[in-house]
Amino acid sequence: HIISEREFTRSFSMNRKIKVAREEAKADVMIGIDTGCITTLDKNQWIGKAHDMNYSMPIIADVQLAALACG
Repeated sequence: HIISEREFTRSFSMNRKIKVAREEAKADVMIGIDTGCITTLDKNQWIGKAHDMNYSMPIIADVQLAALACG
C-alpha cells in the first residue's frame, strides 16, 4: 500500500495514528516493531508538516528502545 496508495497511507498514518497518539493519548513517543511502519510514520511527519499537520513525535523501534535502556 505504500507504493500504490501513497495518499491513503499518508492520510491514515497522520490522522489515525500520529494525531490520535499526540492529541488523545498525549503520548511523548511511539514505539513500533515493524521497520516499514516506523519508516512510514516517521517519513509522513515531515510531509504532514508541509500540509499544516504538524504533530511532531519521536518514533523508534523496540530494538532502539532496548539499546537505549542498555546504555
